[in-house]
Amino acid sequence: MKNGLRNLLACTLLLGLGCIVLDAQAQTIAILDEQAHIDVLKSATDWNKKQEACRALRQVGTAKSVPALAALLGDAQLGHWARYALEPMPCAEASKALREAVGTLQGAARAGAAISLGERRDAEAVPVLEPLLRDPEPAVSKAAAGALGRIATPQAAQVLIGLAAAPPATLRPALGEALLTAAERLSQEGQAPLAVQIHQLLLGADWPLQVRTGAFRARLYEEPKETVPRVLDALRAPESAIFEGIAAQVAAETTGAEGTRAYAEALAGLPVEGQIALLRGLSGRGERSARPQVAQAAANADKGVKLAAIKALALLGSAEDVPALTALMASEDKDIAQGAQASLSAIESEGVDAAIAAALPAAAPAVQAQLLASLTERRAAEALPEALKGLASPESPVRLAALQTISLLGSKENAGLVIGAIAAAKDDAERTAAETALGGLCTRFGEELLPTVLEKMNGGPVELRSAMLRSLVKIKGAKALEQLVASLKDADEAFRGVALRELSDWPTPDAAPQLLELAKAQDEEQHVLGLRGYTRLARNEVDGGTKVNMLTAAMGLARKTEEKWAVLAGWATLFAPQSLDAVQPLLADTSVRDEAASALIAVAAKLEPANAEHKAKAVTALKAVIETCSDGPIKDKAKKTLERFGQ
Repeated sequence: MKNGLRNLLACTLLLGLGCIVLDAQAQTIAILDEQAHIDVLKSATDWNKKQEACRALRQVGTAKSVPALAALLGDAQLGHWARYALEPMPCAEASKALREAVGTLQGAARAGAAISLGERRDAEAVPVLEPLLRDPEPAVSKAAAGALGRIATPQAAQVLIGLAAAPPATLRPALGEALLTAAERLSQEGQAPLAVQIHQLLLGADWPLQVRTGAFRARLYEEPKETVPRVLDALRAPESAIFEGIAAQVAAETTGAEGTRAYAEALAGLPVEGQIALLRGLSGRGERSARPQVAQAAANADKGVKLAAIKALALLGSAEDVPALTALMASEDKDIAQGAQASLSAIESEGVDAAIAAALPAAAPAVQAQLLASLTERRAAEALPEALKGLASPESPVRLAALQTISLLGSKENAGLVIGAIAAAKDDAERTAAETALGGLCTRFGEELLPTVLEKMNGGPVELRSAMLRSLVKIKGAKALEQLVASLKDADEAFRGVALRELSDWPTPDAAPQLLELAKAQDEEQHVLGLRGYTRLARNEVDGGTKVNMLTAAMGLARKTEEKWAVLAGWATLFAPQSLDAVQPLLADTSVRDEAASALIAVAAKLEPANAEHKAKAVTALKAVIETCSDGPIKDKAKKTLERFGQ
């Protein structure tokens, strides 16, 4: 045990020594690399190699490489790369080199050096940069302003403030942005009074709007005790819609019961646009203590205020607001009615569902329908009981809404009522809604509803029996399919027609044998619908072998050009050599030549050029397309696809 521990300690020590050696070696290599790159910069080699050396020195360069890089700062091709290398170096020599270069460089090179000093936040550069603020080159003066803003020492800020009294017109936007940057950093570094001074300065009308709005936003935040009064002042007399929007955003982003109370109490006294903005802010705060004032604003005569308040109630409202929102849903103004319903559906507060249900009986029929829709959207426990009551309503809008609710939330026990609604429907719209509701139930409960559906399908008017047939497609399953196929032999011709159409739309592959038999029929309607359904199932088949067999059978049964087109579309989804074998002979048929060519190209484009069989068949098919087709775009596409196979 002792020997094992001793060995472990020895290994650990050796490993540590090895890491130290490796680290020392890595440092030596880096130093050697640095000297090699310096030598490249001093040589007469081409500029590309010198550029690579600059990029490398950005990573491994030390004070040793500064002179070589500084010598290149004035070079038209390499000056940018030299700055790129100097900019991140942690040594003081890099800053000194850039400061010295500023006095000797001109134009873009001087501007670049100023920018680098700003990126380095070199406090010693302030006296060097100050004269550049009045450089005749706009690029230089703007770069100097930006650099001073990033350096953001009190000295740098005072230089910028001093120029702000009477800046050149061309420099004002850049100077404003620089002052904003400086103020932000000063605030972060405990120089809040100076930051406040800058923001106050930038609120002046002479500054660009984006600068003023930045200063305005900062002022709202930097003295928290003054935030609420300043927001309200801005909303009472907004300088612009942008300022108003910022004030509303700040109101939303800050929190606290005292602030919410102050905003809510001031709401009614603000001008219209101020109320609208503050309502957005109160909504964003999400504090329900403002609900009474927001609810009062929902009764405002101004449409904009009313809509903003209604929207805010979606987050701040309670059961107390249900009567008012219900009344607004009856508004002739579509925006207000829809807004009220949307908010009613969204309110998350205790008792809202019960309040909506209580409002139903006294509401106008159209509003009853909307209230029922809101309960449904809320997935309220009251939704289904109210919908079942609504089925007996004398008003069509209510019955339609009730059917939609049952479709989404109903139970299998409700199927009989829905079937009764189909039978009692007073018009096509209601019959369609009832069938949709039954379809929704059948989709959700499947074969559990088959006995109920079959009971109503055996007897009664053909319209009701046909509706039951259509619901079989939603139920799916072998038993439902069996009943649908049996209905093809019904004595009623109209009923047989419905069965045929529904079978052609059957969604699962188990209907393929029946559809194939129909496709072989001499009866034109049976043939068309049978082949259409069979081709659709073939196109959706996932097993390659089965798909080949089905598409081959379908093509053999196709009688019309359109039917061949449909089968060709199926072949175009089977990316295998068998598709090429099946489709290429159809290039001889002028009625489908272009469609066959397009299918061949689609398949060939997906085959693997490295597979010898795939390549041989694809090349043969594509060349056949080029030789036989007269359509220019198709030939061009075939030639382009052929290039994949090195042809």
